[in-house]
Amino acid sequence: HFSYKRYLENSLRENFGFEGSPLRLRFSGRSRRTDQ
Repeated sequence: HFSYKRYLENSLRENFGFEGSPLRLRFSGRSRRTDQ
């Protein structure tokens, strides 16, 4: 969800000192387990 991605980016910026830096985060979908 867009707002969760934005929340993660902002918290990373705040906690690790990336203020003003562009972040590129890759999100992938959940993988399905086939060996259940």
